[in-house]
Amino acid sequence: MLTAAEDARSFVADATRQDFDADKEKQYAVARAIEILGEAASAVGEEERAQHPQIPWREITGMRTILAHQYFRIDPDIVWNVVSTQLEPLIEQLRAILPPGKDEG
Repeated sequence: MLTAAEDARSFVADATRQDFDADKEKQYAVARAIEILGEAASAVGEEERAQHPQIPWREITGMRTILAHQYFRIDPDIVWNVVSTQLEPLIEQLRAILPPGKDEG
C-alpha cells in the first residue's frame, strides 16, 4: 500500500492540475497506482483493519473497484483530489503503523 501511494504521489510531485489534465500518461499512471493501492488494501485482513480504524479501508477498496471494473465512471476530478490531497496523510498513517523496513502490504 505504501509503495503504491508513494508512486502515485511521485507521478504528480511537480505537476499542477493543468499538467495532470494535459498528460494522459500521468492520468493512467496515477489511476493504476491508486488501483494497486486498493488491491493491496483488500488483501489486509479484517483483524488488522480493525486495529487501524484511521485508515479509510472502505474508500480505498471502493476506489479500486471503480478503477478496475467501472472505468467508464472514472472522474478525473476525484482522481486528482485523491492524489493531491488524500494520499499524503495516508502515506504518513501507513508509515506510522508499518514495522521498520517493511513497505509493502
